[in-house]
Amino acid sequence: MRSVSTIRTGLNGDGWNPWKHPTAGRSLRTGLVTVAVLVLGILGIVVVNKAWVGENITECGVDAQGPYANVRINSLWGGLGNVSHHQVHVNFTYDGAWYDAEISTIEMPVLDSTTTVVHGKYPPRSINLRWDGGPKGEGRIHVEGQTVYRTGEPIGDRDENWPGRLVTKAFAAEHLNRGIDEEIVPDDLQRIGCSIYSDP
Repeated sequence: MRSVSTIRTGLNGDGWNPWKHPTAGRSLRTGLVTVAVLVLGILGIVVVNKAWVGENITECGVDAQGPYANVRINSLWGGLGNVSHHQVHVNFTYDGAWYDAEISTIEMPVLDSTTTVVHGKYPPRSINLRWDGGPKGEGRIHVEGQTVYRTGEPIGDRDENWPGRLVTKAFAAEHLNRGIDEEIVPDDLQRIGCSIYSDP
């Protein structure tokens, strides 16, 4: 009867150990280091991408021109020294319901970051939740506040200095044929919000 030999695994220090084998151990260690470097590299790209690429709003507020959004834009990819024209899309909301969207175009050096201010309008007297505010429900939001007047898109001319200025009621009455918009300064300005536009 043949005796059964004990198989030594190397875990007890008596058998073949890949860590001590001159070739196999080196290959195994190199493979593990390579995997670790790849994992750390992927995690690093994800973190850098979130921190350095894209846009984020640092402040929503109201100044003499109306609601505004301070936007920080980060650019990481591209060639050194290049300049691209970047569009910033900002939504303005009242009580969470969208009522205005504005676009600002800036020159953005790659591998750099910058900030810009995007101004919006005050809300209208009534916001239609189905249409103005998007498909969020039925009904309307009534905005309580003071009426102000802003020069809108000019009618019949191309005066670049016309749009976007807050004007008096008397001025608005005299220039209705040139394009005047009515807006409401809410009694509670904290209800005005802003966000970066994103495709649904």
